[in-house]
Amino acid sequence: MSDSQFVALASNSAMFGQITPGNSFKWDSTEPSQGQFSFTLANELAAFAEKNGQILRGHNCVWYNQLPSWVSSGGFAIDSATLTQILQDHVMTVVSHFKGQIWDVVNEPFNDDGTPRLFVFPDTLGQSYIDIALQAARAADPNAKLYINDYNIEGSGAKASAMLSLVQDLNPETFPWMG
Repeated sequence: MSDSQFVALASNSAMFGQITPGNSFKWDSTEPSQGQFSFTLANELAAFAEKNGQILRGHNCVWYNQLPSWVSSGGFAIDSATLTQILQDHVMTVVSHFKGQIWDVVNEPFNDDGTPRLFVFPDTLGQSYIDIALQAARAADPNAKLYINDYNIEGSGAKASAMLSLVQDLNPETFPWMG
């Protein structure tokens, strides 16, 4: 946001109707220390999008990358209840702070071969971390558009099949729009 040429170009809502922040919404930026939230950069981008009449896409709540060390190395593997609460608190705080936006709640949960990415959440909670994150986002903003974001799933293959299976396995009672 310090490059005036970039800002002038990105302000053109006729060319750019949506803003998707690269890093300022990610966990290491929004909650660098447990329970200590910082929205300075994210607020700046949200205000920029609003000023220009652009849609803001929150990217992202949960990702295997850019986790602060207190999450990725926090030793939660022995305590799934604590990790669940941390996940719920983070997602609910971030989504409710930016209520009314579109959200990539879970980002890139699969490797290209269709296997789950290995990091603290699936290692400790299994695939249920995705349900937990989506439920927390829905509770924080019942009207938000929620996404599981990934790449290389637009065609057939192991990763696309894994994503389809994941979506089919989501609890329809929790996610009635899936039904």
